[in-house]
Amino acid sequence: MPRRRSSRRLYVGDRLDLSGFTPTFADRPRTPDAEAVERGVLLAGSGLWTYAREPDQVLTAAADLQPLRSALRRQAGAGASFALVDWTSLHRARQLLEEPASIRDPFTALADFGAVVAALLFYDKVLVVPETDGAEQALGASNLIRPLTTTFPGVGQDVFNDLLDRHYHWARDRLEGASQRLLKPAWYTALAQRWEELLPGVGFPPHERGKWEDPTFQTSPMRGDNRAVLFQRESVWTWRNDLHEVILDNDLRSLFYERLAATLQELLRDGDEEPTVQYLGGCLRTPLLLARAAATEAALLPSRTPENWLESSWQRLYQAQSRDVVAPFWLQAVLAGSRERGEIASKLAGLRKAARAYRRHRHELAQAVTRGDQPVLQAAQQALAGDLQSLNKAVQTAAGAGVDVVKTTVKLAAPVVPDELIGVAARAAGAQSGWLNRLAVRLFRPRLWILVEAGSLAERGTDILPHAARLFGFAGLDATEPRNFLTRVGRTTWIA
Repeated sequence: MPRRRSSRRLYVGDRLDLSGFTPTFADRPRTPDAEAVERGVLLAGSGLWTYAREPDQVLTAAADLQPLRSALRRQAGAGASFALVDWTSLHRARQLLEEPASIRDPFTALADFGAVVAALLFYDKVLVVPETDGAEQALGASNLIRPLTTTFPGVGQDVFNDLLDRHYHWARDRLEGASQRLLKPAWYTALAQRWEELLPGVGFPPHERGKWEDPTFQTSPMRGDNRAVLFQRESVWTWRNDLHEVILDNDLRSLFYERLAATLQELLRDGDEEPTVQYLGGCLRTPLLLARAAATEAALLPSRTPENWLESSWQRLYQAQSRDVVAPFWLQAVLAGSRERGEIASKLAGLRKAARAYRRHRHELAQAVTRGDQPVLQAAQQALAGDLQSLNKAVQTAAGAGVDVVKTTVKLAAPVVPDELIGVAARAAGAQSGWLNRLAVRLFRPRLWILVEAGSLAERGTDILPHAARLFGFAGLDATEPRNFLTRVGRTTWIA
């Protein structure tokens, strides 16, 4: 179920969290101007429609947004959690599965594929602007990927376009303003540090007016994917020349989508129920998202998603074993479980099915991450590490001395077995209990089953890059630079 709204009203960085917003003009006399502004905030979310508008224009915009809100709810469909992803990430995911030879940079495409896989496994629905590019067929995700087209029946032709364009201008102005300030905001300083970690020695370009290639918002199909390319084929895989343009463009689009996700969350709210809308950017969007998240945490506000936390846990597991992480565990699982490219969609579908209970209880894990609920987090870490014996021991402790989890599992697995044979079967299972422990998790901790399944599959492909090169046909050239880049991504995060 979608989460209930809290009674607090908070600012998350520059973004107003309207979880406690109620119109005040019903309680006391209000001027038409003030009423217009409040209606705009209530309908649009984040107060964005007050940006560069007169109050009477806000009132008109509020009237336009009511049919848009209804249209967006219909298009998104039912769900408690939505992942907003880039069209470019979906486009290149489809290319990887259907025409990998057409991809100019398979390494960043592979990294962005990790964001698409996370969206499909851990969220009820996936949202994309403005179209799916046929990715739902390639990924076997029919009805899960929902396009937010720039026009909707019954909605003014320019209403959604106008909303997108104003988000774009807001993001551009925020970056330009931060760049020009003598005392830089903490998140902007952190942004420079994040890019240095990802692309050492490249330098951090100032986000100055006139540096942007697109003066207004352009949907990705109109722009192509050139600014999502880092590597080019020569005698070896090498860097492209204009990396500063890549940095500037990805920062702008990342901030745009972060803001858009917050507004969509408000627009999809229905009464007291509010779904989660989370932007999952690819590897070139993570520097800004991580910098903004750090500033949010510094303000003692929650910012980490359960998937961020799980990815960090996976990194620590590999670091303890002196391994390099070049892919998140969910992408490792999909690729390691696929012998041929044609098997990827079915493997992804199987893992999504295994994640059903996780998605249903995702908000509870999110709360545990925010609170630092160690019993819950420790159980998730044990599932991810494959320590099922410890996990099921905790289940036994919670169940109490009167319940034997092993016997109960055997009984549930084979309900027609006579009771006098259950103890014999349980003792026999004790010697070789791998299958029994896995079954016990499925029965008693179903929300953790995806972590057990994906973690187990990922262990079968700990160095996934050569296998991915074979699956998608980009082996044959020296790939030292791309491998080093993906290793640096693995030390930070694949999604944020």
